[in-house]
Amino acid sequence: MVFSKIESKADYQRIFLQGRKLFLPGLKFYFLTGQPKTRVAVIVSKKVAARAIRRNLFKRRIKGALLAAKDALEQLKISLLIVAQPAISEQDYETIKKEIDTFLQKNRA
Repeated sequence: MVFSKIESKADYQRIFLQGRKLFLPGLKFYFLTGQPKTRVAVIVSKKVAARAIRRNLFKRRIKGALLAAKDALEQLKISLLIVAQPAISEQDYETIKKEIDTFLQKNRA
């Protein structure tokens, strides 16, 4: 992936507790603005899909949609956690891409 990863547990906790939130039907967005660079993490739990092959499919779809919006995301300079919801199992790539575009429209500077 082109963006830096969020790796430390402390960063995850800080974003969950101090960050802003946006809930859409298939995805939850947790984010902190004003960061030095854009960092991204995608979370798909076993509650969403029991089998790893399905969880990885959803992660690939989300990451693909993020890459399509790479330029807009890089300009935001945010730390972004995307948490997949069970409704994502009925969504295709285009729907996921629309949800990410909705997030970007609501958070443009």
